[in-house]
Amino acid sequence: MKNIIFYLIIFISVTHIAYAQLKPIYNNYLLNEIIINPAYAGSANALSASLSYRNQWSGVAGPAIETYNIAAHTPMMTKYFATGAIVTHDKIGYTATTDINICAAGRLKINKYNIALGAQAGYTSVRQNFDLSELKDADDPAFINAAGINALKYGIGIHLAHKKYFFSYSLPAFTTHDKLYNSGALQHYIMGGYILKLNDIFTIKPSILIKYVADGTQYDLNTLVQISRFITIGGQYRVADALVALAQLKLTRQLGLGYAYEYSFNSLKNYASIGTHEILLRYDFKYSVNDINVKTFY
Repeated sequence: MKNIIFYLIIFISVTHIAYAQLKPIYNNYLLNEIIINPAYAGSANALSASLSYRNQWSGVAGPAIETYNIAAHTPMMTKYFATGAIVTHDKIGYTATTDINICAAGRLKINKYNIALGAQAGYTSVRQNFDLSELKDADDPAFINAAGINALKYGIGIHLAHKKYFFSYSLPAFTTHDKLYNSGALQHYIMGGYILKLNDIFTIKPSILIKYVADGTQYDLNTLVQISRFITIGGQYRVADALVALAQLKLTRQLGLGYAYEYSFNSLKNYASIGTHEILLRYDFKYSVNDINVKTFY
């Protein structure tokens, strides 16, 4: 009963105060950027497919907080256009949210700058998996308003880069549904970084991600170190919230395995003693087009 009330409060806060929080939080966006920005479609210069799993706050008692994500994107036989699809299933206690998105990106080069413009459109479904008959106040309007929701949604993104630095912006989830829409709570992603190639073996990529909503801003300070083509290690500091360590191992030139561990030091640390685990499996097929890499732009 307490668990039902706890997760119901989370759901009501999410849907009636800040729809942006329905967008799952990922740490592996550093290794798989399309999950936060449709402009990255085609960024691998090949058909790229990924599968990720996130177990958040695994020390919390009660139903798990989990996110499953499947994504695939590819250039469309030309250096100017790419497309993809993303399916996400997010479980927050007794609330399950499923998102299905189709994305597309156009790419062009102006002087020394490479620009990718992306858009996505899709469908979201929010469902409750508890029995209202267990609640004494099941007729309370707050509980009634927590019924299932179906809505259309869309998003936009842009990525601009020079050979040694980049900038991106995205608004990945927007809907006009009256129970989900709150223009002041739309979540904006603003990211910038620098690519420092030390030699043929080591490349360092520091970056910052700003997640902005009208009532607050969150900052991720990131650093990735690529060792040859096969190993990537990195760290992330989410200001006043968490520390993250992550790594990716290329098992072959096409297959990569990534892992991220997050330690929260906010108020949730009293409940989530184990932390958050995230796994990413990604395969880039051999097919590619004759074009520069739109992710690193060199």
